[in-house]
Order: sequence, then structure tokens, then C-alpha cells
Amino acid sequence: MGNAIELYNEDGDIKFGRRLARDVAFKYIFEWQYGKEEEFEQIETLEGMSFKDNDKEYIQNAFEGVRQHLDELDEIIESNIKGWKKERLSKVCLAALRLGLYEMLYMEDIPISVTINEVVEIVKKYDSPEAGGYANGILGGVQKSLEEKL
Repeated sequence: MGNAIELYNEDGDIKFGRRLARDVAFKYIFEWQYGKEEEFEQIETLEGMSFKDNDKEYIQNAFEGVRQHLDELDEIIESNIKGWKKERLSKVCLAALRLGLYEMLYMEDIPISVTINEVVEIVKKYDSPEAGGYANGILGGVQKSLEEKL
């Protein structure tokens, strides 16, 4: 099976990676917006998958970070929306933008371009291609502002 994708690590756990972990973090943020918090001990059973420790840590940090920095993240969203109010964004787009902004500002080990691409893909997957383009524009504007500060 030379071309088969390796699904298991040496400990026998299913291995996935940051993309799936980001998707799960997005779902937690999305559900939290509706007041439906889940316990993190349920991550494995919730998704029916085993996560590597660093992926679990990412999910927890991203979820808690968005919650702790919510006002700041929302302020950045508001200041980068052209002609709209944050309340007009879909809950999907809002959750994904919050996650992306948290990564851009507080997770220095993740390249900003990767964050933007992944967040746009999440929005396109769960909302629409048009919303993905809108999210790309907002995050791209934030990226430009961050680069100007350097």
C-alpha cells in the first residue's frame, strides 16, 4: 500500500492534524455563540476521533482564547467591515473570523497566510463561496494592518 494515507500514529491513535483541529475549534466557537458549550473531555467522542495531544491543545487554546479576547476580536471585525455591522454577518462567518483573528494575533507559530486560507475554506464549506470571499477580504485587511505595524 505505497500510496495509502497513514491514518494511525505509532501509538495506534488516529492522526489528523491542524486542519481537522481547526475545524473542531471552529465548531466549538460556533456552538458557543448559541450558548451550547461542550466539555473538552468529550472532544474525542464528539468527533468520534482521537486527536494528538498538540491538536487537543490547539483546540482548547483557540476556543478559550476566542472567549477571552472576544471584545478585542469583535472590535477588529467591526473596524474591517466595509459598510456593514457585525450583526449582519452569518454566525458561521463570525465564528470563523473570530478564530482566524485569534490565530493571527496570538498564535505566532501559524503563518498568517495559512490562517487566512484555512478560515476561508471553513467559511466556504459551512456558509458559501461568497462569504468565503468576504472573510478573505476582512482577514486580508487585518493582515495588511499587522504588516504595516512591523
